[in-house]
Amino acid sequence: MPADSNKFLIVRTDAIGDLLLSEPVAQIIKSKFPKGKIIFMVSRYAAPILFNNPNIDDLILFTKKDLSFKPSRIGRAVKLIRRGNSNVAIVLRPTWFNAITTYLARVPIRIGTGYRAYSVFFNKRIYEHRKRNIKSEMEYNLSLLTPLGVSISSETAKNIIPKIYLKEEEKNKAKRILNGLGLKDDEIPIVVHPGGRGSAPRWKLGNFFELLNRLCLMKGIKPIITGLPSDFDKMQLNKLRELVIKNGSRIIDLLGKINLRMLMGVIALSKLAVSNSTGTSHIAAALGTPLVTIYPDKADFSLRRWSPIGKREDNIKIISAANINDISVDRVLRDCLYYLGKF
Repeated sequence: MPADSNKFLIVRTDAIGDLLLSEPVAQIIKSKFPKGKIIFMVSRYAAPILFNNPNIDDLILFTKKDLSFKPSRIGRAVKLIRRGNSNVAIVLRPTWFNAITTYLARVPIRIGTGYRAYSVFFNKRIYEHRKRNIKSEMEYNLSLLTPLGVSISSETAKNIIPKIYLKEEEKNKAKRILNGLGLKDDEIPIVVHPGGRGSAPRWKLGNFFELLNRLCLMKGIKPIITGLPSDFDKMQLNKLRELVIKNGSRIIDLLGKINLRMLMGVIALSKLAVSNSTGTSHIAAALGTPLVTIYPDKADFSLRRWSPIGKREDNIKIISAANINDISVDRVLRDCLYYLGKF
């Protein structure tokens, strides 16, 4: 088992939801090794999720291009890892790149899965098949702490949630942005996030249009569209813009207009978030914002493994079907009204 003063490198270089479900690893390490230093190796676009986190001492940032399997990219990564002088690497995202760079950086203890061809680069291996989807991704991540003498039972894991740390000034800035775009003090802000990076099937955009139109007709409700233009093709973007123009001041359009920290601030201030199976649903759950999220119910997109984890289970409503487009707008709206009825 490592000394309390060691440096721990946590490696999770993929998407926002994956990173949030990995954040509790830092919580547990810090609680068990309070004098230890924690470095997170992450994708640049998802890294803001970890800003201001008191359990994390440093970040190593990579773009998608940086993670390509080229000698120059590997060499750069090895230098960055060595600079951190970590004693322990916990590779939560198993890839050839992450395995070989921690090995070449000569991190003494390298923890990772035991079931991949590149597992030879790990000297502490965990033999779990994640594809069986028998528990949450967060629990699978926490399992990689067992070589450090840290064992987290499923019962204990129920009391662990991913955490986001927003500053009051960030929330205030988000509020100023919303007020500047027409949000009144007596209106209920609702984040509607119709996009996603494509890691899972998405509810039809036409369904989101109908949902937005119906929400706009409700007195005192102010829908806020969030996401990135890159989530949509040109035709879809044009239709989104037409919808915004049609509804005028009844809707706030933030598509591509705020960064990830401000998105978190907007979600924290909102009374409800409606989202596909994407990072936004995980953010809302972690912040405690009531959430209605639309998930595919298929083996490849296991609800048990990938469901968002939050402060309160009763703040999360997951609507699922094998074909998510079998889910009606009426069903989603009904669950929205469940939460809106509380305000």
